[in-house]
Amino acid sequence: MAGVFKGVPASEGLAAAHKRRALEQLAKSGKKKSKGGKGGEGGGVPPEYGLSVDLSRVAWPPVRLWIARRVKELLGGLDEDVLVGTIVNSLEGAAAAARGGGAGGAEAVTALDIHMQVEPFLEGGTTAFVRELWALLHS
Repeated sequence: MAGVFKGVPASEGLAAAHKRRALEQLAKSGKKKSKGGKGGEGGGVPPEYGLSVDLSRVAWPPVRLWIARRVKELLGGLDEDVLVGTIVNSLEGAAAAARGGGAGGAEAVTALDIHMQVEPFLEGGTTAFVRELWALLHS
């Protein structure tokens, strides 16, 4: 089976890059998209995405439990340990870099980063999940 490779087509990777760039531009400008968003959402970048979050001060055990419970709710009762692990590892990795005084904040994670990671799994529930998560992390 030489030449057979399963993965993400290059066009999907490019589409994701364009979508990320568009979301970043919306976040910087603070404007709303002209089209409606998925799942009947308002179509703009939620204000929670702009909240500053100090991940080094987060109490991780309750946050891990909340992420696992909320992902399970959004997926209709399906336990998705890989997705939960991806989210938690991204956030905790950024927290460790912040505690260690990482150079230039290259390891910083934003709400848009999490949004792009979970969107293929949560689809219409992505914005609600990230909005709630970021508000929780900010508190």
